[in-house]
Amino acid sequence: MSLDHHQIHLNRRSLLKMTGVAGLSWLTPLATCLARRHELDSRNPAKSLIVIWLDGGPSQLETFDPHPGSKIAHGSKACNTNVPGLMIGEGLEQLAEIMDSVSLVRSLTSREGDHERAVYNAKTGYRPDPVINHPAIGSIVCHQLESYDGAIDIPRHISLLSTQHPARGGYLGDQYDAFKVFNPQEKIPDVHPFVDPARQQARLEALRFLDQDFTGRRLKGRMDTAPDSLRNPNLDAALRMMSSDQLSAFDLSSVSENDKAAFGNSSFGLACLSALRLVTSGVRCVEVTLQGWDTHVNNHELQS
Repeated sequence: MSLDHHQIHLNRRSLLKMTGVAGLSWLTPLATCLARRHELDSRNPAKSLIVIWLDGGPSQLETFDPHPGSKIAHGSKACNTNVPGLMIGEGLEQLAEIMDSVSLVRSLTSREGDHERAVYNAKTGYRPDPVINHPAIGSIVCHQLESYDGAIDIPRHISLLSTQHPARGGYLGDQYDAFKVFNPQEKIPDVHPFVDPARQQARLEALRFLDQDFTGRRLKGRMDTAPDSLRNPNLDAALRMMSSDQLSAFDLSSVSENDKAAFGNSSFGLACLSALRLVTSGVRCVEVTLQGWDTHVNNHELQS
């Protein structure tokens, strides 16, 4: 997959209206300029981000840079948009109706030809470096916009329909990795105890004792060791999530069939619906992946 075949299209209304994003410098300087300009225009900046990740390398001729009638188009067709003079690939008619709300970038390129390196480049804004792991944009958003209006007990960074290359926290730490959900139509695994409450509490007390004893012996002699530092923050976060009413944001069983149909009653469509519910609940960033965008031959047949 080469980034020569990718165009980054950002919806200013939904993706760039977030406080502090102008300082993130993701894919700088372009994203910085767009975000700063929109911050000046926005009275109600958004607090969350949804990343639609089309996994693969779709041809620009069938997507966002068509050349209908030209030799290089090889039969590819285009459709008009609501922006005079701007055309995109045939088959994207619904997107064409809202192109005035889209920032379309056709000049993005890179030197990466390997799939994994190109994914890293696109998700972080940096080329892979052997001495440092850069954070993905969602991780940066979560790091920079720590506070939220109200407590949130579920992960603030989530990857739906996750693949082998989910968004990672990089040097910010694994606490900013995306929480992976492989099928949003299924219940989140391992969030309900397998034993009764009394036995669960006894197990937790035993685990905390062992954790504190082990950590305390390793930190013995350190004068700056506080009792709170011996707690396991990951365990505490997991327990809060297990008992949180916010878990219902993952549950699509209560959503009407009409609402599901509006998003396209498919795994990807329902993942987009789930992403909307999650950001409404306070999640900072949701990455939704659609696989199968990688064709090397027979583009017309395989992308139809």
